[in-house]
Amino acid sequence: KAEIDFANEAVAFKDVYMNYTGVDNTEIRVGHFKPGYSLEDMTSSNDITFVERAAVVDSFGTSEQIGAGVIHHGDNYHVAAGMFNDDAGKQSSDDEMWSVAARVAAAPINDGTHLIHLGASASYREPDQANDTFDFDATAENRLQTVDSVSSVITDGESATIYGIEAAAASGPFSVQGEYLIADVDNRGGQDPTYQGAYGQVAWSVTGESRPYKIEKGAFSGIKPARPLDPSK
Repeated sequence: KAEIDFANEAVAFKDVYMNYTGVDNTEIRVGHFKPGYSLEDMTSSNDITFVERAAVVDSFGTSEQIGAGVIHHGDNYHVAAGMFNDDAGKQSSDDEMWSVAARVAAAPINDGTHLIHLGASASYREPDQANDTFDFDATAENRLQTVDSVSSVITDGESATIYGIEAAAASGPFSVQGEYLIADVDNRGGQDPTYQGAYGQVAWSVTGESRPYKIEKGAFSGIKPARPLDPSK
């Protein structure tokens, strides 16, 4: 797969990777791709419920990274793990930050119209040089402001560990979803800050469809309206 973004008069590599699929229900992936992290982050930006992702997910997440990983799924579970070495983008000033990430998800009920999803993820990130800066931030949700709505800069960071739990449920056109995330930072300066955040959302599809769910990703895909919205009915 090769996905390249030409927006804003720039060229940026998104998903650029190769998969080996010779093992049943398993992808062995090498290239430039997103680490397993968060239900909201693993759901495509085309398919999330709102225009933007939750601020806590945006703050602690990373963009696509260079690395290798394994993604495996069964009928009602999903597991992903990988190791990465790449520019951490907005979170770190280090050009060669390395990290490991893992995510597990289970869908004990998933029949197309009823769903229960439970999951957890963890990520350890460490720069390879001293005097590095961690920056957990999120763009203002209205996308009209230039100032970040969330921003915290930690100088002289040694490492950061991100933990998250997630849950979602759906029944017909109704769905609920939420996550709780914690970021523990080890700082060479002596103070080790901890950040945490959560979000919750409730949605109803006015044209009656259920949110599709793919166990291969352990995440939602996009709703395709089965009929036009008719206010008279």
